[in-house]
Amino acid sequence: MECTNARLGDAGRESVRRRNTRSFRLMAECVIVAVLAIVLLVMSIAQRTEIMRACDRRSDVQARLDLLKNEWDRKSLELARVASLERVDAIARTELGMASPDNMGIVVVDARPMLAEAEVAPVAAGTQGLSEPPTVLAGVATIMQQMAVAAVSNLIAGWFAAPPAQLPSVLR
Repeated sequence: MECTNARLGDAGRESVRRRNTRSFRLMAECVIVAVLAIVLLVMSIAQRTEIMRACDRRSDVQARLDLLKNEWDRKSLELARVASLERVDAIARTELGMASPDNMGIVVVDARPMLAEAEVAPVAAGTQGLSEPPTVLAGVATIMQQMAVAAVSNLIAGWFAAPPAQLPSVLR
C-alpha cells in the first residue's frame, strides 16, 4: 500500500505522457485518414461530374453533326435537282424558247465574195438601193462570227471546267 501514497516519480510521469501522446497520435492519424477519404470522395465526385458534362457536350456535338449531315444531303439533292440536264433542257425550251439541234438547220454563207465586192465598189454619196447588200453588215459579220465563237467556247469551258462538289471541311 505504499504505492498509493508514493509520489509519482519520473517513470510514472513518462508513462502518463506516453499515454497522452498515443491518444493524440491516434487522433491525428484518424483525422488525416478522414481528410484523405473526404478529399478522395470529392475528387471522385468532381471527376464523375466532368465525365457527365463531357458526355453531354459529346451528345450535343453528335446531334449538331447529324443536323449538318442532313442539311448536306438536302443541299446535295437540291443541287442535283437544279443542275439536272432534263430540268435545264425544259427551262431552255419553255422559258427561253430554244429548240433542239435536230429541228434546226445550219446555213453556211461564204462572205468572201461580198467582202470583195464591198472593197471594190465605190462608196455612194446617197443611200443604197434595196437590191444591193449593205456594206456595213459585211464588215460586222466577221466581228459577230468571232464573238459567237468566243461565247460558245466560254460556255463549253465553263460547263466542263466546273469544280466537282466537295464535302465541307466540317464533315471531313
